[in-house]
Amino acid sequence: MPRFKRFQVTLVLLLASVSAGSSCFNSQTNSNPELALLFAPNLKNLIPRFVFVSNRQVASLSAFSIDPVTGLLSQVSGSPFGIGPASGADVSQPVVDPTGRYVYNSSYTGGSLYGFSIDRNSQSVSPLTGLPTGLNQPFPVAIDANSRFMFVSENTAGGFLKEFAIGTDGSLNQIGSVSGGTQPSYPIVDALNRFVFVGDFFGTNAAYPYKMDSSTGALTAATTVGYNAVSSLPAIEPSGKLLFLQNTAGGVNGALLYSFLIDQISGGLGFVDQDSVSPGPQGIGIPATTPIPPAPVVTPDGRFLYVALTQNGNNAVAGYAIDSSTGVLTAIPGHPFATTGDSVQQPAIHASGRFMYVANTASSTIDVFAINPSTGALSAIAGSPFTAGAGPGPVAIDRGGLFAFVPNNNGGAGNTMSVFKIDPTSGALTPVSGSPYSVGTGPLGIAIASYYE
Repeated sequence: MPRFKRFQVTLVLLLASVSAGSSCFNSQTNSNPELALLFAPNLKNLIPRFVFVSNRQVASLSAFSIDPVTGLLSQVSGSPFGIGPASGADVSQPVVDPTGRYVYNSSYTGGSLYGFSIDRNSQSVSPLTGLPTGLNQPFPVAIDANSRFMFVSENTAGGFLKEFAIGTDGSLNQIGSVSGGTQPSYPIVDALNRFVFVGDFFGTNAAYPYKMDSSTGALTAATTVGYNAVSSLPAIEPSGKLLFLQNTAGGVNGALLYSFLIDQISGGLGFVDQDSVSPGPQGIGIPATTPIPPAPVVTPDGRFLYVALTQNGNNAVAGYAIDSSTGVLTAIPGHPFATTGDSVQQPAIHASGRFMYVANTASSTIDVFAINPSTGALSAIAGSPFTAGAGPGPVAIDRGGLFAFVPNNNGGAGNTMSVFKIDPTSGALTPVSGSPYSVGTGPLGIAIASYYE
């Protein structure tokens, strides 16, 4: 099974979120008006303008402009765009750079990077030329918060974490490469733009942290921590204090979830013992996850963490309260929280932190939960579950919390994208006119380009 199909990690978890007014961005925002708006969200409203869908089985990228009032989609001229060899296609989730000027994909089988410039004024998308080729099974890219550097893991034995500088025209120039272990997994950049982390996929059972030079993009290795892992998908607590990795060390009937304290100077990792009884540092047991589980998700305030549970018919969402000082995770009362459908996908959390959206692939529905702001407990909202298309994948929500986008990839009955307007008070979903929209075969990941206007 292609590795991207196993993970189905949405762009929402790969994009860096940025705190308004952070002093570390001053030098960049002063010289770049686009970044100045990006890092000052109190000045403008965050408006979604484009949505992109990777069609894994035919190696194409569908691109649509978004009416920010109604949510209606219009396919942009030239869409769908080719992003790799159609034979044996296995393309990554798309990634929009934080300024919304470019969108990038990697072709796992083709070993190439693909990119497109986005013109929000003319609502057009144009292919970039001359991007890197010859990579060994590249995973989805990670981009720093200033849109200056890109990091790409080569998911093969002896592969590297490669570093690229992003030109003002979207071009990519390799500036270095570092070790990501025996077989590097997904890279992730912390929201404060200081560190890059990558786990080792089926390799040395270690997490590899690097300090990033914000001027040059160069990476300096920090303290590496070993742990009992088979695969690793990362998430970072929004303040940048904690890294979480989930893996299948517990076997197909369960997994382990690890917390690491991040050294705020070097980026080095310190293991958090989740079990004070057993000898040695321990992760926390997560029952009923898939053999290769999706990444955990963290609420915007960094107080709660959730994991999709799908194995052995136990369809639910596990929830934990996060101690931001120690990294210790404590089960939320009432957890795990049952879903109404089968084959639970990675949850998506609304920008307000008030609602969670969980697609049930086998049931073609979406569960919507209200998140208790005090305890983190989940409760179904009125009207939940909501009907999706055939075989929905993970829900993606624009950063302003206006719309939800869902790829439906159940063969001929799928190959569409559902679009819903989100009620800001109740969290309820209402299909927009024309939904679901036709896309290519095997829609996998969704990326949304939003702007402060």
